[in-house]
Amino acid sequence: VCVCVCVSVCVCVCMCVCACVCVCVCVCVCMFVCVGMCVVWCVWCTCCVCVSVFQITSDYIHGLCSRLFGSAVQQGIDLTRPGTTTALLRASVTALTQSVQLPQRPATQQQQQQQQLPRQQKQQQLPQPQQLDYSKMKSDLKRSSNTRKALLLQAIRWRLTRSLAPVMDGALRDFISNDILGCASPSSECVIGALLCNGDPGVQEQAARLVNAFCSMGMGRAYITQSTHLVRTLCDVAIARLDDTHTQRNVLGSIQKISLKKSLQTLMIDAKLPHWLIEFLKGVESLSDYSLRYALALLMNLTLRTAGKKACIPSGAIILRLLGDLLEYDDTEVCSYVNGILYSLLSVPELRSEGKTLGLGELLSSSIKTSPPEIKSQLKYILRQLGSDSTVQEDSGDDADNEDDEEDPEVIEGDEEDTLTMDESVTGETLLASEYQFYEVAKPSTLKEPLAAGPMRTHAKLFEVPCTRPVTPLNRPYSAAPISCLSPEMGGRKAARSISTAK
Repeated sequence: VCVCVCVSVCVCVCMCVCACVCVCVCVCVCMFVCVGMCVVWCVWCTCCVCVSVFQITSDYIHGLCSRLFGSAVQQGIDLTRPGTTTALLRASVTALTQSVQLPQRPATQQQQQQQQLPRQQKQQQLPQPQQLDYSKMKSDLKRSSNTRKALLLQAIRWRLTRSLAPVMDGALRDFISNDILGCASPSSECVIGALLCNGDPGVQEQAARLVNAFCSMGMGRAYITQSTHLVRTLCDVAIARLDDTHTQRNVLGSIQKISLKKSLQTLMIDAKLPHWLIEFLKGVESLSDYSLRYALALLMNLTLRTAGKKACIPSGAIILRLLGDLLEYDDTEVCSYVNGILYSLLSVPELRSEGKTLGLGELLSSSIKTSPPEIKSQLKYILRQLGSDSTVQEDSGDDADNEDDEEDPEVIEGDEEDTLTMDESVTGETLLASEYQFYEVAKPSTLKEPLAAGPMRTHAKLFEVPCTRPVTPLNRPYSAAPISCLSPEMGGRKAARSISTAK
């Protein structure tokens, strides 16, 4: 019995020992296989990336190693140091539960100084524009030759349009605080207003481009609209001609951008701007895409007011025919403006009756079948407006300006197709540095209070309901080609049925 018991115990012990050995061997084999597969996967991925001509950077290696050695990466170990990755591989196999401590590569003195540098001081390291003698600049804008005036206007605009955002913001604040355009001064001292009326076409064009650049930013629009004399001058310059020139485009763009304010809308309506826009849109075949979008957007903003609607009554048949021809335009942004104008005008009984006489209902029904979903929904609202018996509602006595939190565009308008080229002339920053650099302390601000950004631009978006608030066209590549020369992809006009044909 004793012998049997001893033999049984020995057999059990041997079996347990064998089982433990087998388990340990299996675990070790599995560990080695897993580590080997990880290494092979990393090598394979790296080779594939190398074959695809992808640059292997330290950040890429750091990302791969962080997946394998997360704890080591969190401890700040420099995995790019030669031998570090190999040591971590060995350590992960021999002691998975132990944390690996390797010496960190000391940072260089330059890196330590860069880390200790305050954030504000880092921002100050950006290239800052030189201080300028604004008194001399304003004097030259008034009394120098036309060539110098044009070059100086161009240089001022380039400092805004060709600088980084922080530098541009600082330059704009300097221009406004020193009243470079005279908008904060009495009307008799408005420098830019006199330049817009200059007899030299080059000076007039550069002045219009500069005003358009200012109006592209909220702070610039708040500065420009301080001078109602300048707004009247812009309207007078626009109304004086019907041709689609560079000057006219920039003047039109400037007026449209500041047409968000109700007080300025009233001024523009009193200046007979709606009547001029109707005459301007008669030549739609020869208009550039830029001029068409901004003219329609401006007319839509003005027709949101009761006075603007009534100003269109004498030319109701003309404007309704023009808008009917643009219902199937290939640019949805233009269609949105057309729909907004129609929706506003058809609230007037006289214009609604004129639309029914011209067969506008049949044309709207035909356009609904071929329009995109957003435009189709707008056309349904317009068709419903055409069949209603509503009367135009008078504006409220509140002239509070419209406000919006839309951010300023990244691209400032005014630089498109600049035709000013002066051979052997100093231009841009070189001109400012050589002739107007100011070495003394900058003059304090001439404005009593900091200038607020003012109402921001409301960019046109596609809604299911026609626009019922002022908007500004979206920024897009500038095109001066006539509408008839543009392809459908660039906003060319589709061969749409006219109102007379529909009738």
